[in-house]
Amino acid sequence: MTAAYDMCMEPPLLMKKRKLDFGPDSGGADLAASDDFDFEAHPLYHALSHIKTKRVKELEFFKRHIYDLQGEILQLKRRRTSFLPWEEIAQALKDDTLEKVRDNRSLKKEVEYNKRMCDALQTWIGTMKVPSTSSVLDESWRQSRVCGGDDATRRLGLTWLVQHMHRQTDTTFEPLDFPIDLGGDESEEDDPFVDVDVLETDTDVLETRVLHQFNVNFSLDDVSLALLSVDKTHEDEDKDAVLLTDVADDIAYFRRKVGPSPAHPIRQCVVRGRFCETDRTVLCLKSVLDDMHPLDDKCWTMHTSTWIVATRVAAARTRVRVYSITGHPCTAAGFVPADEVAAAHGIDLKDGESAVECLKDMYTTDHLDLRKRYAHHLNTVLAQSAIVKVEGQDDVL
Repeated sequence: MTAAYDMCMEPPLLMKKRKLDFGPDSGGADLAASDDFDFEAHPLYHALSHIKTKRVKELEFFKRHIYDLQGEILQLKRRRTSFLPWEEIAQALKDDTLEKVRDNRSLKKEVEYNKRMCDALQTWIGTMKVPSTSSVLDESWRQSRVCGGDDATRRLGLTWLVQHMHRQTDTTFEPLDFPIDLGGDESEEDDPFVDVDVLETDTDVLETRVLHQFNVNFSLDDVSLALLSVDKTHEDEDKDAVLLTDVADDIAYFRRKVGPSPAHPIRQCVVRGRFCETDRTVLCLKSVLDDMHPLDDKCWTMHTSTWIVATRVAAARTRVRVYSITGHPCTAAGFVPADEVAAAHGIDLKDGESAVECLKDMYTTDHLDLRKRYAHHLNTVLAQSAIVKVEGQDDVL
């Protein structure tokens, strides 16, 4: 009884007016300008006047007010201040960021994989030994081979080889560094251009590349005839030169012998072709291997390719360009050691002297001298041809 009596004697709870603290109004016209929100003054609260219980009335008010605020937030999110709602833009940026993150992780994994693969390949290549060819004559791509067979087939093969070389003239000359022009009118004298480059393509293996350009004061027709005549002069001087096949009017196949000494002659089978065009003439020479004319196993030979291009500059002026590639002497067993080549050329190596460097100096000097003699010889042949032509005209008159 005492406890029950005490509870009954407690003063009743006083219901105080509650004011909720909200942030600044985001645009709602029904909210007060101050930070104190008086819900009893809200029109929605008065609309619930049919509810007599104050607590129930307040709960219902806040439910409806929360619903209205959520709708207002949704409208604000979808308000179009740009081409797309900000909510969609934010979601698109989020999706794009996640996609880029995935791509970045994938690329990092790929970079790590490629790095490990590169390290493995470098290690493998560093320890790999490149197998040497058993025969330079048989397996080197630098050499062209004419197979045995009937005469018609061999003529066709030789024709194809020299025609293929002619078709590659522009492609071969395009990267070469020839001067654009050497002189003006026909009365001017110009200095010829010569460039000799001796490269060590492999250990103790040399390749000589020669560029030569000069002008002659003769017509293209005269130069075309003289080019063939000059090349035939070398055949006449070589007592061992043999015409193997007269393939066509402007294509010939012959065997010749070139230095360095009688003890170690270098023998070659060479196909030569002359191709006359409207404003230029191309003379091509290429060494080949021949199954019907095999070389001894110990015989020296070497690869050579030469293009001589005469281009019309004026009616009585022609530009001559020469590009020559000369390989290293070789036998059926492989390339001849540089020391043996130097000895064959009569080079006496001193202590510590490099055979390769001596051969480079010798090849450079020899080819510079050879280019001078070639230009002089061509001019001599042209001058003699002009004299013969004038004498022939006088005889006709």
